[in-house]
Amino acid sequence: QVCVKLGLLPAVVGTVSTTMYSQKQNEELLQDYFHGVSFVHRYDNGMNLKRAFRNCLVPTVLFVTVLGSLIFRLRYQAGSLAAGLKLLAELGGTALCVAMLVHTCRSRSSLLWPVFFTLCMTASDLGAAITGEWTWKALSEPEFDFERLATYMEVDVRSSGKRYSDSGRVYFIAGTRVDQDAASCFVNERTYCVAPIVRGAGNSSQGFFSSGIDCCDCPVTTWRCGVWEDPFAASGLRQVNNADLAFYRLSAGKWSGGDAPS
Repeated sequence: QVCVKLGLLPAVVGTVSTTMYSQKQNEELLQDYFHGVSFVHRYDNGMNLKRAFRNCLVPTVLFVTVLGSLIFRLRYQAGSLAAGLKLLAELGGTALCVAMLVHTCRSRSSLLWPVFFTLCMTASDLGAAITGEWTWKALSEPEFDFERLATYMEVDVRSSGKRYSDSGRVYFIAGTRVDQDAASCFVNERTYCVAPIVRGAGNSSQGFFSSGIDCCDCPVTTWRCGVWEDPFAASGLRQVNNADLAFYRLSAGKWSGGDAPS
């Protein structure tokens, strides 16, 4: 029996030593793997201008593409095409980020540059989306709307305003003025001011109003809307912001006794 136990001892020791060797080998492999995908590889020279330029160039192209699809005429004339271009650019950027991360993990290289590239791409996309939407609402869309509207010369404010429902730019005949004494207002967090545009003594059925936001007090005692200090101003641009138009109509309705102009 003793001989049998002694005979088994080398096998047991051999098994233990083999197991210990395998665990040590696995630890070395794991340590080497995690070192390979760390942010600073042992063979990595760190930041340099050439790599920084390469990793900033593509995010810049993404920013320009997304921003252009949101603010240029293409969105106004073909909204679906502009949306498709934006989506295509974003999908292409996402594919590049994933490809860089997969390649880095497989080659056990530094994660510094793939993470830097991904952050730049994300910041470019978000920055372009926010900037583009604001620019579209505040500048591009109103400008394109005005281009589709007509320009009228020598307009008499005593005629019906419905004749000029497609107007964008209006030039009034001489002697036209803003009746600041008849101004009205409506307050909804901000003050929406309107005053009738008259010629001569004016009348109660005006179809043209000068308007502005936070340029008068309510009730109106002072008027500071538009070029209020210029007595020769005789032209104007149509208000096309639908969100503000509702409040301007309420202000005009108060002036006219409840019948807000269209």
